[in-house]
Amino acid sequence: MFKQGAGYPHEILMGMFILILALTFYARDSIELIAPMLLIIGAVMTLAGFVVREPLLTAGGLVLMAVALIYSKTVLK
Repeated sequence: MFKQGAGYPHEILMGMFILILALTFYARDSIELIAPMLLIIGAVMTLAGFVVREPLLTAGGLVLMAVALIYSKTVLK
């Protein structure tokens, strides 16, 4: 099988989640920045999923935006 481009969608999605987890651990001092960061990354993932017509990226972005909403309502009371 010949693979072209950045990678398979599930590889890109897993890489994004690992990146988000790493950034979350480094942002302990500025806990207020985590929710907007998750929201921006989720919006970019959703938009990218719509552009390339990849449902996995779209669903991952929507889940990430939902996590940002839940995080802002529970942690940042």
